[in-house]
Amino acid sequence: MGNIFKNPILFMEFSENFVKTRPASGVPLKPRTSGHPPLSRGTIVRMMEEGFGFYRNFEYNRGLPVVEKFVLRENSLAKSLRYSFLETAKISLIGSVGQSGFLFPVADDSELSRICTVLRFSRSKSLEASLTHIESIGGFYPNEKLELSRSFVQKAVFDKSPGRLIRLRCFPFHDTAEKVACFLNNLGASSVRVHPFVTDSVFIEAYLSDYKPKLTAILNHSYISEVSEPETVEITEHYLRHEDLFADCVMEKSAGTAYPAVGIIDSGVAENSFLRRWETGRELFVEPAFLDTAHGTFVTGRALASGECFGGTEFLDVTVMPGRAGTPPDLARLAEILRIVIPKYRNKIKIWNLSLGTNIRAGENISLFAYLLDCIQREQDVLFVLPAGNCFPLRTWSTDELQTDDLITVPAESLLALTIGSVSHMDTNLTPLHSPSLFTRRGRGAFSSVKPELVYYGGTHELKFGRSIPKGVFSIGKNNEIAEDTGTSHAAPVIAGIAAKLYQLLGRAASVDAVKALIIHKAYGGFGDGIYTGWGLPETPEEMMRTDDGTITIIHTGTYEKGSHIETQPVPVPPEMMLNGRLTGTVRITLSYRPPVSISFSGYYTCMNLRASLGFYKNGRWTGLITDKDMKFAPEEAKSRADFLWLPLKDYQAELNTACASDKLFLRISASRRDFWKETSAVPYAAVISFICGSKQNYPRFKKIMEENTDDFSFLGI
Repeated sequence: MGNIFKNPILFMEFSENFVKTRPASGVPLKPRTSGHPPLSRGTIVRMMEEGFGFYRNFEYNRGLPVVEKFVLRENSLAKSLRYSFLETAKISLIGSVGQSGFLFPVADDSELSRICTVLRFSRSKSLEASLTHIESIGGFYPNEKLELSRSFVQKAVFDKSPGRLIRLRCFPFHDTAEKVACFLNNLGASSVRVHPFVTDSVFIEAYLSDYKPKLTAILNHSYISEVSEPETVEITEHYLRHEDLFADCVMEKSAGTAYPAVGIIDSGVAENSFLRRWETGRELFVEPAFLDTAHGTFVTGRALASGECFGGTEFLDVTVMPGRAGTPPDLARLAEILRIVIPKYRNKIKIWNLSLGTNIRAGENISLFAYLLDCIQREQDVLFVLPAGNCFPLRTWSTDELQTDDLITVPAESLLALTIGSVSHMDTNLTPLHSPSLFTRRGRGAFSSVKPELVYYGGTHELKFGRSIPKGVFSIGKNNEIAEDTGTSHAAPVIAGIAAKLYQLLGRAASVDAVKALIIHKAYGGFGDGIYTGWGLPETPEEMMRTDDGTITIIHTGTYEKGSHIETQPVPVPPEMMLNGRLTGTVRITLSYRPPVSISFSGYYTCMNLRASLGFYKNGRWTGLITDKDMKFAPEEAKSRADFLWLPLKDYQAELNTACASDKLFLRISASRRDFWKETSAVPYAAVISFICGSKQNYPRFKKIMEENTDDFSFLGI
């Protein structure tokens, strides 16, 4: 690799020997009850028949399946239920409503009769136990759909326009697109369009004139579950031009040198820009007459910024956003572009910057836009870097007084992406250095996720003549001038450039999960708050590849496919951290993985869960030193914490002074899946472990031990 780092981090490669199987119990499992009396069989049958009959009253529902719902009692987890109810009645789930309501289809009268007969007369003990966990069963009624659509409905109350483009979320039956399109046409809809590339739901957009009176009929359709407003893709800029830039501010490329690469999906780079000497390719999806490359050029310059110069990283210019005279791509078009471009370049470009926000504030669940990005990242083995979004008017309240007006915007809630907020790059009379910029948006994201994960310098403001005046960060303008601008769109590309360089430096340990885990692991924790600034500011790529004398860092990458858990080779305990048989100091683990996701199960979006633990064996029994209780930024409230435990980015930290009976520790990656998820899915992951103590001899003494374990560990960057 040509790089030599002082105190380089270690790499532990994955081996099939790490995969452990669950030993057979040999003890028969008894059905678990909730402690409540079971729901009356007669009540179940009556409620199901009423729901079925309601939808069949409408002519447009004749012959269509009807979706019913069952609700778990409070504190009755899906794992306790084990879906004996579903197995006995031979019912398949089709989605969820929150974390307690589960949806299932009833195809016709004969199917309804069969299910009701089973539920009324079955004597299965497992079914009886399941019914103690169920609070109610019945139709999935329009009032519940109205609640799911409340954001759209609240805006509709004040909307004075006669017509509107609406998005319908529908259940994925084989004839959904055809039947719903026909239904919309009968309502007088135009521009009916089905969203591509969605596997477990159907999203249909249509323009409806005089749409408000038609909402009742829409929500009465048995195939439709939710109404929402399509987001508009947009960019924001406050572009200021300064004096012209000298060409030598952009570095020259050296022939035969391999450079890191980043994809820039934006409004394009100016045709005569000095930056083009670092261009590795171009994909144009905007008519030349509608090009306005100011934003795209500035963003690309930020990604290539290197001290007082630009360069050292190649970029792919993907132009998707027109100027003000053009029409921004809708989500269907943008998804189509991403499905063309990402697979074409996935082997060369792993990091993609998408500094395109929307006009929609992120909600409790994952949006369609974020879901599409999560699917692409998982399928194509890439990482998106996204801005948190800009808040206008500017924030004037304290960061301690959380309100909803500055929450991140779609698609910044994407769970597999890195979302970036902005902090002030200088002291002003409004914002001290490193404080959140007045325009930056904050989390938490869906499922109490830490959003943004990181921050960088995106500009600030100062009070001058009674007004908030922007003080921007610098880049290259579209006319090769020094340009100044503010926004989270200009913080994100710097992180994308850092991530691309880190991917190259990691060498044989390189993966998008390793990049994500290491960049979080090595962020400046002093600036992190989990709400506005995430884990804080990142270090430089070179700093991430090494440690100080008091720290030992090990990175491990792999793929979980089968078995009950993964357990690595033993990791020697650092001698400086063992005092009289006790392990002392700080241990930290950062875990990043890419599970399968489902937008139909909105309350259970991540379908598989990996957890990290570090521990040892004593008398054949496992003792965990690092567990879920040590997870950083985990919420206190029980429900939010339960959501948090299934997130695909976990950061554990523990201050230890614990009796340790072994001089070797094992990293264990435990796996579990949602009960409704039947597929066998490979889950790529990366874990970064750090042993931290105050001794300057921690690394030197540990290095000698590790040099004797070259079969299991290798030093990176040498």
